[in-house]
Amino acid sequence: MPCLTVIVASTRPGRVGRRTGDWCTAIVAEHDAFDDVRLVDLAEVGPPFHDEPHHPSERRYLHRHTAAVDAGAAFVLVARLSAALAPLRVPA
Repeated sequence: MPCLTVIVASTRPGRVGRRTGDWCTAIVAEHDAFDDVRLVDLAEVGPPFHDEPHHPSERRYLHRHTAAVDAGAAFVLVARLSAALAPLRVPA
């Protein structure tokens, strides 16, 4: 069975994304749809962008953070949603 990777994208101080990521990881781990459920917290990993010398299609990674993301067959991205972008009120 495949691996699910939960990526916590929020990196700012005081964020709640890690708690949401931990919750999501625990809920998914209770089910047997995936062999492995992993949490990748970008605040802890701190990956720079575009730091691999080879094209992604080659899957020749020099850095652990890239290999950790590539190991997943499915992904859940935990990110902050601005109320300005998606109002919570329902139009009448």
